[in-house]
Amino acid sequence: MPQLTFSIVVFFILLAQPVGAATTSELSNQLASHASPYLAMHGDDHVAWQDWRPTLLTQTQKENRLLFISSGYFSCHWCHVMQRESYKAVDVAELLNQKFLPVKIDRELEPALDAHLIEFVELTRGHAGWPLNVILTPEGYPLIGFTYLPKQRFYNLLKEVSERWQKEPERLAELARQGTEEIIRTKLAVMQQKAGTGSDPVEAFTTSSLEMADDMSGGFGRQSKFPMTIQLQQLVNLTKRDKEHVLAPFVRLTLDQMARLGLHDHIGGGFFRYATDPGWTLPHFEKMLYDNAQIALLYLNAGEKLADTGYLETGFSTLDFILENMAGGSGGYVGSFSAVDDQGREGFYYSWTTEQLKQILNSDELKTATAYWSLQGEEVTEYGYLPTIKNDLSKLADSLHMKPASLKKHLKSAQGKLVKFREKRSLPVDDKQLAAWNGLFLSALASASQLTDDKKYKSAGSHLANYLVKQLWDGKQLLRATGKSGGIGQASVKDYALVAKGLRDWSLIEADKSYAQLSDQLTEIAWKKYYRSNRWYQSDTNILPGLGGSIAFTDSSLPSASAVLSSLALTGKSLKNDKQLQKRVLAHLQLVKKLLGADLFWYAGYVDLLK
Repeated sequence: MPQLTFSIVVFFILLAQPVGAATTSELSNQLASHASPYLAMHGDDHVAWQDWRPTLLTQTQKENRLLFISSGYFSCHWCHVMQRESYKAVDVAELLNQKFLPVKIDRELEPALDAHLIEFVELTRGHAGWPLNVILTPEGYPLIGFTYLPKQRFYNLLKEVSERWQKEPERLAELARQGTEEIIRTKLAVMQQKAGTGSDPVEAFTTSSLEMADDMSGGFGRQSKFPMTIQLQQLVNLTKRDKEHVLAPFVRLTLDQMARLGLHDHIGGGFFRYATDPGWTLPHFEKMLYDNAQIALLYLNAGEKLADTGYLETGFSTLDFILENMAGGSGGYVGSFSAVDDQGREGFYYSWTTEQLKQILNSDELKTATAYWSLQGEEVTEYGYLPTIKNDLSKLADSLHMKPASLKKHLKSAQGKLVKFREKRSLPVDDKQLAAWNGLFLSALASASQLTDDKKYKSAGSHLANYLVKQLWDGKQLLRATGKSGGIGQASVKDYALVAKGLRDWSLIEADKSYAQLSDQLTEIAWKKYYRSNRWYQSDTNILPGLGGSIAFTDSSLPSASAVLSSLALTGKSLKNDKQLQKRVLAHLQLVKKLLGADLFWYAGYVDLLK
């Protein structure tokens, strides 16, 4: 996301004043036995966490109490660290409970609220992430936001803000309102500066992508590396029209690095969320359904477009990982595996020491596994080696004086033993089955069903489509997720978009008109609920005052919901004749091209729509 600059300076570091006696109501922790595993995990914190509801603003205003909202998710490493260091600490909890109204949200159940807070932190600090912590005035205007802080810095910040609020609440409230207004003005000014460039969408996207491309290691940027699947999908699609022949080498380099190095779990399958270094060596170890569904789709598409069987194999094997490991009890697929094991150790589940390898493998397996997966030299994690592939299999067979078939046999045997040994370890799972993420997986299964005769993908897709229709759709609205206790949460615009997309894709596989019909219905509902006055909103209700809607949603970890809904509206069989809807869609696309056309790297899903 491009960064903005502001004239308003962060104002919370001030001279301390004595903390007065608490005049607010007693609070108790509401999260024990919550349907969200992440929130339930915080149920025994000393902090008196409140479950989010918009009526909390009434309570904060009545008591003139600052609102503290902390957003995270189950598989987030630093969320676990901050919980252990700060939220289980008595002194931090007492300060939060007495001077703030502390609210803990699962970003996967409250995506609209999380997105609202993420935008504030990104625009005021230049970057954001999780755990995401924002202090707001009783009216709901954000004062300051930040991610992980060590305990003492966190405590000091809370103390400074609470003391300043006691001293001059009216001034801080006005500064927060002014800060929000300044953000809105700056956003509009930046868009107006970029307006009217008249660039060809394909050329603008390609140019910005190559400017951000890492030609040495693949991927985008020079620090941590995320898969960036939506942007890569678009580059794969553009390779055939690449007259300068620069896209295909970069795309292949990136796909090879992602598949061969630390982002990929070479023993158990699947991909991690991102790599912490520019060389794709050390990942953050959470595994997300949305990442793996999109990465599978990316490799299947690349395998087809670039005529590469290796990419197809990676795509199918990633789908197999999801099918074998992420199936949930209700018919959908679970959200994620934690970055840390049951002892709080990140990376332990996936790491191997030399002693463990010698214990598990025979001499031939050890020799081949050590060479092929680079399990020697400097250990990658604090718990041992992380398997990566840096050798060509045929060349390695020659250097080991083995036939390739024998090498493959030893590797397969070693992999089976390591998987079996790893089953003794514990890796917590977030078992929520989220609508949007399952919609993405259905799209991936639809792609696989078109590319292979293997019936397991069509069977899985049929069952998943039935789950989306029967479990998450009540005939009038979507649910956000299902869990052990049934339905959870209210769907967001991304749920409508990605479930509609999944059902549309699946309608091309299974001869059942109801899937396409429901896809069109969900698309129509989404345009009515989330698009108002030329702006897109994450929620159909006003969660907090302030930042308002967006011209369009960016393509980040999930595809842009506004781009997906625009495409579905233009192509839906029952929607193409809706003149009013078509007029709205075309007007929206013209606005995107005018105001965002020079920034299409972050709006990759619009490239084809703006041609």
